[in-house]
Amino acid sequence: MAADRPADHGSRDRRFAIAAAAIALFAERGFDATTAEDVAAAAGVSVRTFFRYFPTKEAAAFPDHGDRVAEMRLRLAARRGAGAPLDAVLDVTRQLMGEYFDAPELYRPRYRLIRSVPTLRDHERIQDLEYEAAIAEHLVAERGEDPDAATGARIAAAGIVAAMNDVLDRWAAQDDADPRALLERALGLCARAFGAGDGGPAVGADADFVVVVPTTDAGRRRVAELLRQA
Repeated sequence: MAADRPADHGSRDRRFAIAAAAIALFAERGFDATTAEDVAAAAGVSVRTFFRYFPTKEAAAFPDHGDRVAEMRLRLAARRGAGAPLDAVLDVTRQLMGEYFDAPELYRPRYRLIRSVPTLRDHERIQDLEYEAAIAEHLVAERGEDPDAATGARIAAAGIVAAMNDVLDRWAAQDDADPRALLERALGLCARAFGAGDGGPAVGADADFVVVVPTTDAGRRRVAELLRQA
């Protein structure tokens, strides 16, 4: 992760090793039948070490959550003032979601487990609020802080996170799912639903474009004038 510092790599590796042991045990024995002590033993660490990395058993299934929220905030901050706010959010979302799809052997089993355990699904929903907050704060900062803009930003943030969860659900449940195709379709739906605050609905990656080239000087001047007004 770009947010990592070299000195953090050992700690991060240990955190992921404990999480891998936890996820394997949850899948093998069941979440309720697995204790923090079981996970610590499987990972070769003490129970005290387990709780130094994870405050709860549920948190062990989400070892990279904090890193990913921090990375989203960094990438959104880098896009401030550089175009349509919603486009920035959808681009950053595309990048971060793509990292899941680039490591299916790690993330797909994890999401299958999360979807099968209500306790983990509830825990995920709580964590989703942090993603929603990061998105909403970016949109508010770009669009303004009047009540309608703030409400619209929260609605858009919740919708985008819900759309991404739908993509992950389908990817986890369907062996033949094309996650990137699902992602682009979801991003296109979000663009059309929430793009009004950016000056009109954004266009999805799979949309058609129609380009009109006037054949007269007067027509070209009129198009240029309309573009300036827009």
